[in-house]
Amino acid sequence: MVMRSDLCTLFAVSGRAQDRSADMAKRLDVTKKTFKNLVENLWGEKSLPNLSLIKNIQDGSVGFSDETLKDYGWVEAKESGVGLLAFFAALSPEQRKVLEAENRKKRRSLNPRTGEMELVTIVAACKRELVEWEDQETGETYKVPRGTKYQRELVEWEDPETGETYKVPRSTKYQRKLVEWKDLTLARSAKNSIITSEKKGNWCPCSDKCPSCDIQTSKLWITLRKATKHFVRTGDECGYELADEDVVAYWCQIAPKLSKEMFEANGANERAVCKTCFYFALKRVSEQLGATSIFVPH
Repeated sequence: MVMRSDLCTLFAVSGRAQDRSADMAKRLDVTKKTFKNLVENLWGEKSLPNLSLIKNIQDGSVGFSDETLKDYGWVEAKESGVGLLAFFAALSPEQRKVLEAENRKKRRSLNPRTGEMELVTIVAACKRELVEWEDQETGETYKVPRGTKYQRELVEWEDPETGETYKVPRSTKYQRKLVEWKDLTLARSAKNSIITSEKKGNWCPCSDKCPSCDIQTSKLWITLRKATKHFVRTGDECGYELADEDVVAYWCQIAPKLSKEMFEANGANERAVCKTCFYFALKRVSEQLGATSIFVPH
């Protein structure tokens, strides 16, 4: 007979990942031969289970599914006060192999939003693991998920317009990366916004679609003539004497699908651009003008 406390000592994880027979025999105050006989009698085989599996059981992150444990009688064993490690040791070699296979694919981790333990993939559990992260601005250290720390790490990003290199968070660099979308080259975040807004918002008030990106619905529409006046006013506030022609020429340059004729149309032929394309142009214009504070219509 073996006490449960002895069993937990037997399966205690040490820093040595090789043969632990000598260490465990010494802890139990028995000879190495006696220890090996004990293992063979308990497990029906001459080796201990995987070290990582034992560690996962001890720290509560083991990847056993509730359904499998229930089928093997874990509910009844738990009610009688048996620990999961002792329960696992009492299973047949075939049953243990099933659980070991599950543990190689899944882990239990804390959902930071719900506060509940969930069975997720090992990759997802790794991203949720709390690690230390130092705020570069304040110098303070916080515990954040590993995935958050990775996204906040500062990496180099080269501005494609100026050629200058800056230190920005990894997530920012990812969103600023230029990608191809239809006939436009724009930031990834802008592309994602365009694709998302295709299914949202109101139909174009000019009974047409956005001439710049071909979207038919958007949460905001603004006519090209009105948008041009807006950019001219932004230039005046920044000390630049912009003419409508200057704005038209620049906008057609950054949005190849637009033409000078579209800006001149009025009445029934007037054209309007969607929120995403307007914001894209507004950002580029403000960068050229050096505007630090701009008015954005809603």
